Amino acid sequence: MPLFAVLPSLQVASVGSFVLSSTKILGVGSWIFAAFWLFRLFVYWPWRSRLTRLPGPPPAGKVFGTHLPGLMDPRVSPRRHEELRQQYGLNMRIHGMGYFDERFLTFDPVAINYILGRAADLFPKPWQSRSLVSRLVGDGLFVAEGEQHRRQRKIISPAFSNHSLRALQPVFFTKAIELRDTLSKLVQNAATSSSDENEKVDNGLVVDMNNWLWRTTFDIIGLAGFSYSFDSLKNEENELYVAYRDMLTIGVKYGFTLRSMLEIWFPWIGRVFPNDDSNAIKKSKEIVSRIGTEIVKQQKAAIVQDKMLGESGKGRDILSLLIGANMAEFSAQYQLSDEELLTQISTLLFVGSDTTSIALAWILHLLTMNPDVQQKLREAITSKIPSTDSFSVTDQNAIMSIPYLDHVIKEALRLIPPLHSTLRVAAKDDRIPTSDGTEVLIRAGQFVHIAFEGFNTRKDVWGEDAFEFKPERWANLPTAAKEAPGLVLGLMTFSLGPHSCPGYQFAMLEIKALLSALIPAFTFEKSPKDTIKMGNM
Repeated sequence: MPLFAVLPSLQVASVGSFVLSSTKILGVGSWIFAAFWLFRLFVYWPWRSRLTRLPGPPPAGKVFGTHLPGLMDPRVSPRRHEELRQQYGLNMRIHGMGYFDERFLTFDPVAINYILGRAADLFPKPWQSRSLVSRLVGDGLFVAEGEQHRRQRKIISPAFSNHSLRALQPVFFTKAIELRDTLSKLVQNAATSSSDENEKVDNGLVVDMNNWLWRTTFDIIGLAGFSYSFDSLKNEENELYVAYRDMLTIGVKYGFTLRSMLEIWFPWIGRVFPNDDSNAIKKSKEIVSRIGTEIVKQQKAAIVQDKMLGESGKGRDILSLLIGANMAEFSAQYQLSDEELLTQISTLLFVGSDTTSIALAWILHLLTMNPDVQQKLREAITSKIPSTDSFSVTDQNAIMSIPYLDHVIKEALRLIPPLHSTLRVAAKDDRIPTSDGTEVLIRAGQFVHIAFEGFNTRKDVWGEDAFEFKPERWANLPTAAKEAPGLVLGLMTFSLGPHSCPGYQFAMLEIKALLSALIPAFTFEKSPKDTIKMGNM
């Protein structure tokens, strides 16, 4: 037989046997790999964990029992946190996704100061949660960790200084007045109209305040953040406003589905099998990127022109301050790229509008449940500013120093923080100090839960009335509250350490401006069809 006739037959036999052998090897390898991970998950991880030595609630099930629903659902978590603290102390072990997933839950000020403070780099946010948020807003300050976070924080912090915020104060009050006047027109029109667009009540109107507050805070962050006018109080047609609203609405819903969880581990799913939600998010992100890029470009050009004209420092919005500092004050290693500047726009929109509007909505809700507090707040404002038709600079400064207004806001933020808790993960094995002088050994990869809400309502700190809305307590804080960790004295709401909220003063000033315009103008009462939805951010 000719040689060329033998070779093909030899090749076919060789390839066939190779494919058969590879299939067997692949099958055996897959079983070994699966067995390895099952052993690691169900045997090795529980064996290596030292959190078992801590007190804690009994397992909620034999294998996949979890304590998370009672700890993460804000409808029940405040009481559950207090029950656990009273039963097991300040530091305890809980189970996450099953008995094999032991986690550390702490209410201990020493442990919290360590985890969020000097050891913050050893306890980053889990990459899974960062991935969910970065899909929407990019790798901005809210997502960044380590050196990337330090660079961004160094550039961003000066934009939230007292001097910078005083320059933005008129923006807060201008929009507060616009919201008040818009609501006044709604009430007046309802009194003379037969339309059923809004439900009428005696001498008033049922209004979705959450929607109006979100639109107002969105307008404020647009103007104060990067001199961009959304005008969403007038209409909701602005392209960037609609894109961001859709992205956030769909993103929050989409972020807690099975598909989104799978996409964290397998990002190609979204590209290969897009659906309506993923396409909508993609379209919104493209709009945000296009308009945001143009905003950054315009801001840069304006700063360069101002410098040429000798008018340096003319722009006072947050983005112009960031760009100015980025161009002038920092070496190349600290400067932010245009892409990083763009992510700060999305971060400002997300953190600067959503969390503040949520806080305001809950403050108004608490005031409807406590009409005596609402009336006392109204009197405190009008005694300082008899006429609130407009707010002069003197009026604005006087409002910012009203003690009872400050107390009402802090008490609401204590009871219902917009950010319920924070989750951290140990980057390597570590020993966490505690207030009793002992240490908690935590292994790399184990999670740490720090419940801002649970810490804010500790009865051993605030007394037996810790779950009651009593602004007067802030006039004379308990000693334990004064000694508690937190960016704001007595509050964990804004976190602490290098990852604490840089815009907390911005939020406080904004809330004060809006309440000072709304409370004297309206009486807020609980709606007959009041709808309360509590979720975990």
